[in-house]
Amino acid sequence: MRETYSALMRHAYFGVSSVHFPENEDFYGFSGRYGRVIGDLTGSRPTDVTAAWSGVMVGTPATGDNRGNVLQGDAALTYTLDGGRGTLDAAFTDIKDLDRLAAHAPETVRFDDVPVEPDGTFETGLTGNRIQGGFYGPGHVEAAGVFEQSNILGAFGAKRR
Repeated sequence: MRETYSALMRHAYFGVSSVHFPENEDFYGFSGRYGRVIGDLTGSRPTDVTAAWSGVMVGTPATGDNRGNVLQGDAALTYTLDGGRGTLDAAFTDIKDLDRLAAHAPETVRFDDVPVEPDGTFETGLTGNRIQGGFYGPGHVEAAGVFEQSNILGAFGAKRR
């Protein structure tokens, strides 16, 4: 069985998938979750001193009783170029568990001062507390990526404001 929660923007696709293959006489079985992003990377970082994107995040709890539930929230990204160094702040807020029709704890996940490479990609952290993504489309019109934090495996997409 495979479930995918995703969205397609003009220049990028992002989503989170859960897979489960039960054990049987021919197969040991497998369960896993993963996030993914594909699209038309811009290939550069923004040259603006500041810029912002807003959009949505989707996700699932990685472990626990609610593992596999669908999470959805808001995504807000803020880019700053200072002295030739680009950084990104990402906030995922108002996170709701759609299966329980209730707020998810925590309702907010943040990543601050994420370095943005000259090719427009960004990445920081390790498994369980990381973010990875990039800018997509002409003029950096979209941003998308995946993240893990606070027991959430998520993916996000946002449009430039």
